[in-house]
Parts: sequence; structure tokens; C-alpha cells
Amino acid sequence: MNPPSDSVLFDVAVIGGGPAGATAADDLALKGFKVLLLDRAGRIKPCGG
Repeated sequence: MNPPSDSVLFDVAVIGGGPAGATAADDLALKGFKVLLLDRAGRIKPCGG
């Protein structure tokens, strides 16, 4: 079975764009994976440190 032509396939879906999720998504993308990063609200999340 082939997916519809307008669909997009990803290797990994990361749920949550906080520090851990964003880091995981970035690391996987740098290794060549096609990554989907999902977050509840599309907003800038400043990290204190």
C-alpha cells in the first residue's frame, strides 16, 4: 500500500518542544533522520540558565 501523494513521511516524531524534545529532535536531524517536532503551542520557549 502506498501513501497518498500529498502525505509526508517522517522517521521520528518528537512530542514536546521543550529543552529535552528540541534537543532530541535536533540531534536526530543532525544524524540524518527526518524529524517531526510537535508542540502544543507554537511559541518561543526561553530557557533559563
